Amino acid sequence: ARFATIVANHVSMYDIIVLMALEMPSFVAKEAISRNPIVGPIAMGMQSIFVDRLASSNRSVVEGIRTRQMELLDAKEKGGSSRPDSMADVAPICIFPEGTTTNGKYLLPFKLGAFIAGAPVAPIVIEYPYKYWSPAYESIRGTELMFQTFAQPYHNVRVRRLPVVYPTEEMKKDPVKYAEHVRGVMVAASHLELSDSTYYDKLEYHSIIFK
Repeated sequence: ARFATIVANHVSMYDIIVLMALEMPSFVAKEAISRNPIVGPIAMGMQSIFVDRLASSNRSVVEGIRTRQMELLDAKEKGGSSRPDSMADVAPICIFPEGTTTNGKYLLPFKLGAFIAGAPVAPIVIEYPYKYWSPAYESIRGTELMFQTFAQPYHNVRVRRLPVVYPTEEMKKDPVKYAEHVRGVMVAASHLELSDSTYYDKLEYHSIIFK
């Protein structure tokens, strides 16, 4: 599974910490992360790939993902290393195909970057069972999220590592079908429900509540 592309649902900024503890992958992250004076250098050191979510085309990002996927498969064939405790060889890559965070109850439509190359993917489902407060970074400002996080005595996280998905020849030719298949696998193995909402719907919602 170390050589498969990790695809995970995205609930909170804490997903990064959880996945780093489990797999230590590089990430496909929003471009603004690269400019952050604290997190940016760390992300670049982890071989992350940055994407402008509002750009009309992210062809270079798709090519970067494809290249990394092929490097991972090549390392596997040559008996190389893609270990969570070592960045000496090829860093495993993690993609949040929804392209944004959710409230932790739904799975949004997937972007196709992880599926275009037809490489195997390792789905991971992250859930945060809670009673009083959810750490979902969906419609809350970062400062309030941090305050509420430290105001709680502890937090729960449930991680489901699903079997690696190897695409059929039909899926390799049709990344939309491949993405929908993986999305269905993740929903079937969790409490998530499918949603047709997009990142742009979220931006419109935020423009109302954050006036």
